[in-house]
Amino acid sequence: MFPLAIGWIRSVLHSAVEGAPECKIDTICTDSRTAAAGSLFFALQGERTDGHDYVRDVLAKGACAVVRLGVMPSELLSAYAGQIIEVESPIRAMGALAAAYRRTHLRHIHIVGVTGSVGKTSTREMIAAILKSSHIRVAASQKNYNNEIGVPLTLFQIPLDTEIAVVEMGMRAEGEIRDLADIALPDTAVITGIGYAHIEILGSQEAIARAKSEIFELLPEGGTAVYSEDIPYRALVESHIPADSRVVITGNNTGVLWAEPIASNPLEASSFYLCRKQGNERVTVTIPAAGSHHMKNAEIAAGGCIALGATLADCANALSTWHGADGRMALKTASNGACVLDDCYNASPESMWAAIRTLSNSAIRDNGRRIAVIGDMRELGDYGNNLHVQLGELIAASPIDELITIGNLAAITAKSAESASSGRLQPICTGNWQECASILPALVLPTDTVLIKGSRALELEHVVAALTGEECSTHG
Repeated sequence: MFPLAIGWIRSVLHSAVEGAPECKIDTICTDSRTAAAGSLFFALQGERTDGHDYVRDVLAKGACAVVRLGVMPSELLSAYAGQIIEVESPIRAMGALAAAYRRTHLRHIHIVGVTGSVGKTSTREMIAAILKSSHIRVAASQKNYNNEIGVPLTLFQIPLDTEIAVVEMGMRAEGEIRDLADIALPDTAVITGIGYAHIEILGSQEAIARAKSEIFELLPEGGTAVYSEDIPYRALVESHIPADSRVVITGNNTGVLWAEPIASNPLEASSFYLCRKQGNERVTVTIPAAGSHHMKNAEIAAGGCIALGATLADCANALSTWHGADGRMALKTASNGACVLDDCYNASPESMWAAIRTLSNSAIRDNGRRIAVIGDMRELGDYGNNLHVQLGELIAASPIDELITIGNLAAITAKSAESASSGRLQPICTGNWQECASILPALVLPTDTVLIKGSRALELEHVVAALTGEECSTHG
């Protein structure tokens, strides 16, 4: 990070106070435990903790300054004169500082912004891997740093010798992607797809498409927009792209690049041909990660990277060593030897359908069973019941032998699957992860293959841990 003077920070945040210390800030933090000399601490208010409760501790550790809401107690103001920056909203102040930092100290870095209803993290990781394979100095978002806190922190953490930075952007409402794009100013913007995630808040898929398309609006002259030819509401999406932008479309009809599947066991790898219209090129790609849906993410990622100068060979080489994102289609082994497909990070309808297809197409060992452990898909609003019914119908039409559900919405899926399978499936319904974890190990045989997937709020990593015997770790 480029060292920042407190005076410059105060000018950006419109908080001019006399007597500011001369120390340079080289770290931005929101976690008081990481504060140290040279830190600027933003006191953010969360659901469980309030950063304002730790301001005294942070300053005692030697932090250069603190950005906080409202007026500081007088005894602290006198003890730490000039180190308290008072603002109306610390979270908005952090975004404003990150935007100024991007425009001042990261102007030389090409930023790739990635959003979409599904596949954001996997696509972001793939893009970073491909660009590194092209011998480009790359930085990328870490963990789930994709919101109004994570995007600013990502920008502050980008090494100054970086050539391209890949920044993931998420949202739950209209306007949020526009705000993040205004902070990060992407030169290349990628939409992985439009689905049902957060439809409870936005109300329709059209509204989701409109919200995701905000990432294109602030592209600079000559910037690049990347998306698939089959993206829903394509005309609406394209209406957000500035006229002077470059457009890269993927897909086998009108795309400049597309993927063609190769038969393989989706539990072991995802194999496909990556094809490029220019030069009539084709390379074979094998991703050593479970899930046939990786092919679509790879197609989008490769399209963006080709536009940035990568070759198909770079794409194939990088993807062949990418092992998947944490908590997303991670292949594990149960204590009794059964195969466990850990996809419990989250669940949208599109990712749930993809997971069921992966389980259905997987090779089974020694007459073992395919078992689906399915939790609620949350934040679907009025669409929720019908989408859970559709999921049950998909499961009934698939070669799945046993269904265990977790939660009230997933119970709708259980009822739908039982009815659509004419009683072939006799689902077991549980109310929470504790109930499921208490019965599942006794039901699973050593030759079974078990998919575990549901919304983040259900904490299904505990169910995975009950099968594998590993220490439970929350997916970040």
